[in-house]
Amino acid sequence: MPELAHRISKSNLKDLHEVAGMTFRKNGQIIRTPDRPFIQNLDERPHPAYKHFALSKYCRFGKLILPIIASRESAFSCSLCLALLIAGKKFRARSLKNVVDELEWLRDTHGADAFAFYDDTFTFDRKRVSEICREMKKGNVDLP
Repeated sequence: MPELAHRISKSNLKDLHEVAGMTFRKNGQIIRTPDRPFIQNLDERPHPAYKHFALSKYCRFGKLILPIIASRESAFSCSLCLALLIAGKKFRARSLKNVVDELEWLRDTHGADAFAFYDDTFTFDRKRVSEICREMKKGNVDLP
């Protein structure tokens, strides 16, 4: 996305075919560039920029419930699901510390009353779920 934003800011859309992961129409033809590689180290990703969102839209039952993604993977190759294309087949996970740090940030910076894991296969690895819960207890993250 930064590469595309840079090209747009420079009004240089003539060479979109050089940007990986693009699909666009040129002279009536659909052009698709090679896929971008998946991000391997998810801990390098910044926290979501919630300052640009209306957090009131995340309120349910009077509670601010913010999403978090702790890992990416499509464990199954379901024919109608886009998760395989979006997340990849190989399991990639954020470190436990990184996940708990974000939960604390959601609570302390944005006033989250609760959170929801949006991983496609969050409960697939029960041992990892238990480890995340233990780290939450250690970090005193008392959010439902």
